[in-house]
Amino acid sequence: MSLSAYNSNLEAEILSSDPVQLVDILYRLAIDRIGAAREAHRKNDIVLRGRMVTKAFDVLIELQHGLDFEKGGEIARNYARLYDYCQRRLLEGHGTASDICLKEVQSLIADMKEAWQAVLEQQSVNTRAMRAEANTDTVNSTLGVEGCFA
Repeated sequence: MSLSAYNSNLEAEILSSDPVQLVDILYRLAIDRIGAAREAHRKNDIVLRGRMVTKAFDVLIELQHGLDFEKGGEIARNYARLYDYCQRRLLEGHGTASDICLKEVQSLIADMKEAWQAVLEQQSVNTRAMRAEANTDTVNSTLGVEGCFA
């Protein structure tokens, strides 16, 4: 897939996503950009590695800005610390040409993405349950049997 097609697909996905899905997209984007930085490192392309590290760093900034410390409390603070750590390791990885640092950050973000998948799955289950309940209410009111069933 060409870069412009990838960007167009990504833009469409972002515009049609809810906030929970956007976090998943950001995780995926960070993982992809770090993967590209690692590939550039293997090819000794310092400029491209720097660009990809910068893009991954920017994604981490967006993830930090999305944290709600009031509602999220200690969990949000822990994520903020993780994002900060990842940012520092990205810079270290680029500055010292260390694939180990880049690989570590890619792995950490992949773990966070995996944990976020549980949130997406729970959201999907909740949405299906709400739809089923709404459908049952509609059928019951149509049949005139409201309140007959628990």
